[in-house]
Amino acid sequence: MGNMDILDKVLIIDDQYEEVLPFIKMLGREGISSIYWDGNVETKPKEPLTGIRLVILDMRFSPSSDTRTIITNLYTLLRSAISNENGPYILCVWSKHDSEYLREFKEGIIDEHSVPQPYLILNIEKNRFIKIINPQDFIPEEVATTLAAEGKEEFEKEIISILESIGIDRYRETVHVEDNIIEQLGISLDEKLKDINSLSILLLWEYLANKSVHNLVKDIACFSEPDVTWDNNIKTLIQHLAAANAGKSLGDTAKEYIINSLAALNHMLPDELLNQLMKYSIDEDTFQFINNPSITKTLNGDIFSISKSENKKSFIVRKNNIDYKTFKKISDVEGYETEPKNICKELYDKYLKLVGNSNFKLLCERKDSTNCNKPGGIYKTEDDNLLNDLIQSIFKEKEKINKDEICLIKLDISSSCDYAQDKLKRTRMLFGIKLEDKYFDEINKADDIYCIPELNVGDGKTFKIAFNFHYINNESKDSLLEEDKLFSFRELLLSEIKHKLSTYIGRIGIINL
Repeated sequence: MGNMDILDKVLIIDDQYEEVLPFIKMLGREGISSIYWDGNVETKPKEPLTGIRLVILDMRFSPSSDTRTIITNLYTLLRSAISNENGPYILCVWSKHDSEYLREFKEGIIDEHSVPQPYLILNIEKNRFIKIINPQDFIPEEVATTLAAEGKEEFEKEIISILESIGIDRYRETVHVEDNIIEQLGISLDEKLKDINSLSILLLWEYLANKSVHNLVKDIACFSEPDVTWDNNIKTLIQHLAAANAGKSLGDTAKEYIINSLAALNHMLPDELLNQLMKYSIDEDTFQFINNPSITKTLNGDIFSISKSENKKSFIVRKNNIDYKTFKKISDVEGYETEPKNICKELYDKYLKLVGNSNFKLLCERKDSTNCNKPGGIYKTEDDNLLNDLIQSIFKEKEKINKDEICLIKLDISSSCDYAQDKLKRTRMLFGIKLEDKYFDEINKADDIYCIPELNVGDGKTFKIAFNFHYINNESKDSLLEEDKLFSFRELLLSEIKHKLSTYIGRIGIINL
């Protein structure tokens, strides 16, 4: 498969439909859906679009030759067409005039914070693929001559002047498309898209996920014959799926049935997605990976990076690929001079933020109404005596801990099936401490301590949670208050904690003298 085959939705913005028709035909041949907008206010999307992965944009929408006017209009078009929630997209400039305005456009869009920022800006010149033909059909003179023939000769020059001043083109332009141009255009775009590299991996996953959903819908729809009984039989299947997911807690409303049946379908999706992934042929030459994965920043022309050492026990900061500083914990850099200290701290913060955000997305769910009827909730609680006991057992040196910078939390580790079947009377809670990054190195490494990876909920603060397996309790289900809930662990992390806990509880120990 080529690079553009993994694209989902494409938006095309051009006021001349004939000039962009080759693009529409090329995408259609590849089976890629496209949305066309001519740039007029009357036809713009009712709401800015989401899920757009490629934008084809013409640069000229008016007879104006002022660079700032032209570029400002383009920013307005992008702002009107694409939502800030769209996610990453590639912008491909498709214009006869790209050489005149492209540089200013690229430089200016970075400062237009209200415009969804493209991941990459490409350009394809129209003149390479279509020809604009201007037959000698002089429109103002044609109109003026017609009027003159009716005895209005005295107005001929004035009419020509008026028509030209309001932007009536002097010639009727026609678009000529050469043979095989559709194929050539596809090859050119596919070649340009090689530059997207890491984004192509995310788009590949999006493509495979969409394909998996399509296959799953097809398979389920085929469970019944496509006749007059189909609707009844599939509705029966949906109700069975809902009952299987919710058990005795299933209500009798349409919302209950739909949510629970779709939740059951969610459990089928991973297998289908894995099947699609295994069947997909990866082009090794398309993807380039970093030999030494690191977080980088540029300062005064120098490239600084930070990464973990091979033994994962220290951080290595490099300057232009040469070792610059090494430290085990961020407090070690306090003895450095101002510049290296600031650089190390900034890189360390960027590292923690990226890792924390990634871990949170992978392992946690934000607080909402959809995850209240299952275990995994993290709740803030208060018990000064319990907090003191946990400080004593979790940290190496309790004297270093400021209680105002940590908080006591509890994790709901109750059984999922008890929730699903509405059998839960009392919840099982595991207690721990939520702590800031300055205390990461103070956590004891012991069998009864379980510490989750760094997390960042999006507020800029990175934290961990350390649990002690000795501190388990049970509470009334009614004691869990939604306002005390911080977020939830996904099943992946919750199962890991339960496994570690059961292993610790079930350890044999010494049974002989």
